[in-house]
Amino acid sequence: MTIPVELPDLGECIDEYGPVAFLATVDELSRSHLVAVRARLEAGTLVLRAGKRTRSYAAARPAVALLWPAPPGCAYSLIVDGEAHVRGGADEPGGPITVLPIAAILHAMPSEETSERLLPGQAHPAAEPPPDPGSGRSPVVAPNP
Repeated sequence: MTIPVELPDLGECIDEYGPVAFLATVDELSRSHLVAVRARLEAGTLVLRAGKRTRSYAAARPAVALLWPAPPGCAYSLIVDGEAHVRGGADEPGGPITVLPIAAILHAMPSEETSERLLPGQAHPAAEPPPDPGSGRSPVVAPNP
């Protein structure tokens, strides 16, 4: 299940997910290349820094994606597709890359335990308190995954 994120709301989503994301680029043989980056949104553009190999891939093939994994307690990851622009030389390690977001979605994480899907910022429903020992009810113990 996916939920579209309007680009004007992207900054609010990134604030909830935090600055660390995974940047996906592809090499000359169309093999994926994933690296962790710190990204921030400035005037509607994502700004990040990456190493020499990532920069060269983004310069040659600017269609990129960023993935923010689901934060604890949330059932959705944030995925942003965008167009990268490598500032400075492509072989300058640690140099800046800007990414113009084209589309963004919240993508549901698989869950074996529940079909409930919480969005960022939604509170978990209160857990049922353990039964009173004198009630005759047995506590339900969830199996370890």
